[in-house]
Amino acid sequence: MQAVATFSLLLSLGLAYVINPIADSLFFQAIDSSVSAMYGNEVLTELNNSIVAGILLGLFIGTVYVFLGMNKRVYDYTIFSVFVVIMSVFIASIRNYDPVPYEFTQQLFLWTWIGLPIALGIVGIWNNSVGNQVFSAFLILVMPLGLSGSTNEQIYPILGFVFSFMLYLELSYGHVRYSRLARVMNYSR
Repeated sequence: MQAVATFSLLLSLGLAYVINPIADSLFFQAIDSSVSAMYGNEVLTELNNSIVAGILLGLFIGTVYVFLGMNKRVYDYTIFSVFVVIMSVFIASIRNYDPVPYEFTQQLFLWTWIGLPIALGIVGIWNNSVGNQVFSAFLILVMPLGLSGSTNEQIYPILGFVFSFMLYLELSYGHVRYSRLARVMNYSR
């Protein structure tokens, strides 16, 4: 049940960007305009907007988070080391010492942002967190939205998106509901 929910999560985000490409997404246009206003030049439009790379990075981040959550001590050390790396990159950028190319961190941030619904959804599915499932579903619906309309040729991707999105919602929440029911029935003996 969880594996099928994870696959339908990946499929629904992929089909959402097949229906409406990332260049037409209002969400990414807003992020691009705010980042361009901060830096004074086009930053996100020069990067690789690969949806597949974002989905794979989100899959990796979500899976690592679930595996690290199984062992509390390893989880604490990993969170601390990620915090130290982020702070060192931030301090290096303030002091104008950048051993890691700036484009690499921007590209990694963009792919992480694209894969954020996948990472949240995997954590929601495998850790029985309804809040993560809801936020992931919200991001899957909102992130690819754009002003361009769909044509008749896109009917199959639209139907595939609706089917896979509903399958993700039903299976992920159904697993949480049935696992809670099984726990209640186990304790009521």
